[in-house]
Amino acid sequence: TYVDTRGAALRHAIAARPDLLGINHHELAEYLGVDSDAMDIPVVADHAQRLVAEGIPTVVVSLASRGMIMATAEGVWWAHPLAVEELSATGAGDTIKVAFASIAQQGGSMLEALRWATAASGVTVTKPGTGLAWRDEAQGRLHEVVIEPLAPRAGGPSPMAIPIVDPDTEADSPRRALKRQLRQALTDRDAEAFTAAHREFEAEPEAE
Repeated sequence: TYVDTRGAALRHAIAARPDLLGINHHELAEYLGVDSDAMDIPVVADHAQRLVAEGIPTVVVSLASRGMIMATAEGVWWAHPLAVEELSATGAGDTIKVAFASIAQQGGSMLEALRWATAASGVTVTKPGTGLAWRDEAQGRLHEVVIEPLAPRAGGPSPMAIPIVDPDTEADSPRRALKRQLRQALTDRDAEAFTAAHREFEAEPEAE
């Protein structure tokens, strides 16, 4: 069962423990009774993990221009958005739902579904009006999708999202240093420091 709703219906849906809960950060904020401006990456990741712990196998929270967070019993991931010029966000949410449903029907993994959902929604927002991504268009952008694994905070009283830096695959670089800053900001729950480091990370070109 895939659930995408809000308000009182969302509360009932969460209580029913659907197989996959797909909502956006505004809907999550409404459910939690907080301002949507408080829905930064660490907060969303934390609450997605909590919903999984409460019995929902997969939780996906879309963050508009900041991508998506997905949590399962196996871990938490942050799918970065494609670098595209947005013309219209209409249909992006529906595109995400279709991608997850399609990959699940084909027997694919949730990580594969997240990759397809990110690519497809990234194409959809480049189209005017209600235009949606075609499968071949999404497939052509899969290589651009960056999915960053997140891990629980060691020794913490509750789950906390922390980006993983792999020393075996990443040479010393400004981007790696910024990842360390992101990790520390998440550990400290410092939303201001995280936002500043993330902006720098997005602006820093990848090493050739």
